[in-house]
Amino acid sequence: MMNTSIHFKPSLIIIVVIGCLVLTPLAQECCEDYCYEQDSTTPFRPQYRNLGQRNSYDFIKGSNYQIFNIEGCEAEKLWTLVRHGTRYPSPESMLELETLEDLRDEVIRLYNENTSLPENGRLCNNDLQLIKDWSWDKNITARYDEFLTVSGWNEIRDIALVYKSVFPALIENSYSPAKFLFRHTDYQRTEGSFKAFAEGLFGEGAYNSFTIDPPVTPSMLLNPMDLCQTYTDNIIRQNGPDTEMTKFRETEIFQKLRSDVSKKLGIAETLDDKTVLNIYEMCRFDKAWFPLKPSAWCAALTQSQFKILEYHEDLELYMKTSYGHDVNLKLSCTSIDDMVNHLRGNSTLNVVAYFAHIDNIHAHLTAMGAFRDTTPLRSDGFETMANRKWKTSEICPFSSNIAAVKYHCPNDVEETEKVRFFLNQKVLNLDWCDGNGICKLSEVLKQYSVFTNGDCDQIFCSKSGRLNSGLMLVYAWLFIMFSNMVINRFYF
Repeated sequence: MMNTSIHFKPSLIIIVVIGCLVLTPLAQECCEDYCYEQDSTTPFRPQYRNLGQRNSYDFIKGSNYQIFNIEGCEAEKLWTLVRHGTRYPSPESMLELETLEDLRDEVIRLYNENTSLPENGRLCNNDLQLIKDWSWDKNITARYDEFLTVSGWNEIRDIALVYKSVFPALIENSYSPAKFLFRHTDYQRTEGSFKAFAEGLFGEGAYNSFTIDPPVTPSMLLNPMDLCQTYTDNIIRQNGPDTEMTKFRETEIFQKLRSDVSKKLGIAETLDDKTVLNIYEMCRFDKAWFPLKPSAWCAALTQSQFKILEYHEDLELYMKTSYGHDVNLKLSCTSIDDMVNHLRGNSTLNVVAYFAHIDNIHAHLTAMGAFRDTTPLRSDGFETMANRKWKTSEICPFSSNIAAVKYHCPNDVEETEKVRFFLNQKVLNLDWCDGNGICKLSEVLKQYSVFTNGDCDQIFCSKSGRLNSGLMLVYAWLFIMFSNMVINRFYF
């Protein structure tokens, strides 16, 4: 009988063993298998709830319009603070994102060579094709520096259409300066958002006949951070080393993310922080500009990695614009005062709408006491803070909006004046209101009396950093020129 057993040379055995030792770690260490383009939850995949401040409003807005109605009550006043709609990046960010074309070319080369790819978790064919087909839109240039996009215009217009549909008696069919007050900051994206809102309320081009004061800069109402040295000092500190955000980037969790993203793309040397964050940034802008289309660079990330990157940004904004620094509890003194005075006032003014930025939304919510976690966000808290209240993705996407509505409830024997707060077309529940988010007007006045009964010029900023009110206008322009360089408002 023929002997069919196979005999290996010792040298061949050694080669095979070494090969296994080399290949096995790739299979073990990398990566989570996920095919983005083939995800059956298209178009609104779970990770789209983790896109932070660049999130599309469409992904998180409420859709139950019944919440705007309170049985037996009639809406009498509306006050709203709106973040501008989706925008283009700053020129600096455009240059950063355009460099991803070099990364695209390298990924294509490596996948063609097929020598450095992981066994598990490599790009699916469809995802690889998305990256191959991607290029930076050369029409997006510095000319459109942070301009409102078409998707941003539509988001804001649709918000106004919702308000008009749920408050028909409050928002009539024609504009009157006695009933409507609009203000925006001195930026194209906020002016465009105001115009989109006006179009939603009163039709195309309606804003051309509006009576609206030009933007005031500096403004305690919509630019308080530009007048607060303590705020600026904190921004400088948070942009430096040894912050919770930078500490988080040094954790094993974030380092593994960098390593896994690199391996998935076939890159032998681990990508640096900036490149990984650029991938996330391009993904987010793509989804904000075109919510229904897949994004090439979203394909480089898994669902779990989106949560890590979301936490990274939440840490940053928590420390810069919310509970991470005490000054943010006071910055919105003037806007809180304005909101409360409108709700309790008896003027003919029905609707007040302001158009500003993410730091305005964050500071206003912070002053209201909303979304405050009992445990502060810290670099070592990713796993324990998974269910945190402070999530920018939910709180402040593009076009985020706070609304305060006063209702008259004649049949309520205890108190006829009620208030309900909303955020992004959802009820904003505060601890001192009832379980349905309905608050007594008297309680609203009590809760925010520190702002309404005080001098906001003295309250809004801590003593060490407050500009003397008598010198404020003298120093304002010089201060703004400096603060804009360090705050990088384009980020918001």
